[in-house]
Amino acid sequence: MLVLYLSLKLQVSVRDISWTPPCCILQPMLVSMLRSWKSKMSAPIVNMFRKYRDVAANSKFLRFGLPMLLLIVGGSFGLKEFAVLRYESQYMKRKIDPETEERLGIKKKKGKVTLEGEYEKLVESDLDNWANIRGPRPWEDSKEVQDEQRNQAKT
Repeated sequence: MLVLYLSLKLQVSVRDISWTPPCCILQPMLVSMLRSWKSKMSAPIVNMFRKYRDVAANSKFLRFGLPMLLLIVGGSFGLKEFAVLRYESQYMKRKIDPETEERLGIKKKKGKVTLEGEYEKLVESDLDNWANIRGPRPWEDSKEVQDEQRNQAKT
């Protein structure tokens, strides 16, 4: 990318620019650093796994049960993080700023639904006088059937 930018900026062909990628320069240095790190840092870890393998050879729980429990518990923590990410992204998608709502003409309910308000609606309704109206069957027209049953219930 850098080579193309330089070629366009300097108006020179890409073939004329002799450039060595940094990975070719850094590779021998990185390899030597990793080898020294591997020999210093991995020895205690390898020894720990060897000791575990020797102890677990005689115990079925340590050989099969403990890794299974670690997988289940660790998996639940991992899935929790993915679920949180999922629900946060859904919340951000639904959240719209008020200016955009006004511009698009979206109207939200201003009042909150409260327990007292729902109780008042329930008190105002007449629960003693009601009629059971069956729903239409698949081959019947729903509006006609319900209108007939409402008329019969009123009379």
